[in-house]
Amino acid sequence: SNTILIVEANQENAVPWTKPSDLDIDQVQDLLGACRGVWPGSINVAFCDGSCHSLIEQIISNEEFRLLMTYNDGERVDMEKITGRR
Repeated sequence: SNTILIVEANQENAVPWTKPSDLDIDQVQDLLGACRGVWPGSINVAFCDGSCHSLIEQIISNEEFRLLMTYNDGERVDMEKITGRR
């Protein structure tokens, strides 16, 4: 529930869902910019638990976004803060 599985990325960084390829997050400095998608101001993501959220770009930091893409690290991100939902 705290790890991103899929991101709706921009056209430049998008990969067809049927292609077995990933964005190497260790090679990207501006992760939010690389994953900025279709909807201005938010990034749509699906988590490993099956839930989907729109992350608010003005609220989430690159560090928080990177933590959400890293599994089994024990770090927590305040989901209420970054999604704007209660």
